[in-house]
Amino acid sequence: MKNPFRYGGIVSSDSFCNRIDELTELMRVVRNSGKLFLYGERRVGKSSLLHHLISSLDEDNFTVAFVDVWRCTNTSDFIRECARTFGSTGSQTPESLLQRARKLFTGLAPVLTVDDFGKPQLTFTSGHRKIDPPLLSEVLSAPGRIAESSPKKQVLVVFDEFQEIRSFKDDRIERMIRSEVQKHSNVAYIFCGSRRHMIRDMFLKSGSPLYRSAGHYPIGNIALEHWKPFIKERFEMKGIPISDSIIENIFSITDGHPYYTQMICDILWDSCEPVQEPGEEILAEALQTLLEREGAGFSAIWESLPSNPRKMLIAAAFEKPLIQPFSGDIVSRYSLANPSSARNGLEYLVKHDLIEFSKGTYYISDRFMALWLQRRFAASH
Repeated sequence: MKNPFRYGGIVSSDSFCNRIDELTELMRVVRNSGKLFLYGERRVGKSSLLHHLISSLDEDNFTVAFVDVWRCTNTSDFIRECARTFGSTGSQTPESLLQRARKLFTGLAPVLTVDDFGKPQLTFTSGHRKIDPPLLSEVLSAPGRIAESSPKKQVLVVFDEFQEIRSFKDDRIERMIRSEVQKHSNVAYIFCGSRRHMIRDMFLKSGSPLYRSAGHYPIGNIALEHWKPFIKERFEMKGIPISDSIIENIFSITDGHPYYTQMICDILWDSCEPVQEPGEEILAEALQTLLEREGAGFSAIWESLPSNPRKMLIAAAFEKPLIQPFSGDIVSRYSLANPSSARNGLEYLVKHDLIEFSKGTYYISDRFMALWLQRRFAASH
């Protein structure tokens, strides 16, 4: 029997009731041609939520353009990716695809290829034209023109990993997106990002070109009340009884984070034989296995950090809570040169989304990285 936690997933088909409130809100935004930025920590299920939203939209009534900004390394890439996505919307023949692309983008040269499945693929070159503001404006105005050409269909544009445009070092994109989006009263926009600090700066920091240009909607973890029936049902598929107390303990470890909750259940499901009820000992072993699997990633992050951020990350892992990070006690305990070193280290971690600040407390964003640090440096703290 296939492991349902590995192959099904918390955001797949029959289990998506766990995100029904979020899905309902996104659907409301789409139907009202709203503008929303959606953000949350890595692997919390943002992209899965968006793909589920898109799959639930009727193609006869909706036109969807999903722009994966992660694929882009500079402004030229971004323009071509937007043009490819906007130009490929809807069901079209190869001839109509090229004709429409030439009409939408006079400053780009469309090229038609065929993928491994025989499906036509649209790509673009910039021809003889430089990447200039008029070309950027032409590409970003395309969703509005598509909506005008099919007034009976609702248009949705999704920018996934939108914060990556900051890496292009080109502020024209944000300024022109704001300018164009404001004109599109008949197009819904969802800007999705996993770098929470950066995406909040883009939309909530005064002076940013996109300041207050869209509503904001953080995606968090899933509540225990939704996890209980989901976990029970899947363990019962293998004839494994699992108590509410064990599910509650799983939840206390993961805080309902979709990826980690599913991963620890995956390990438990494989570890137990039919009729064998998982207890505290096997749960502890599953947690250790999870930390070992994730350890390489945590180690890579750790090794990439400068000295002061490392020290402040350890402080955040062991201080419960970390309320006064620049105090003499913290500076001394974690071998920092002075309060300024502590401040610089903490600011670095916040900027890189490794530490969050909420309700007067600094904490490590990824609770499993915090556990990994606690176990790795337990002897010295």
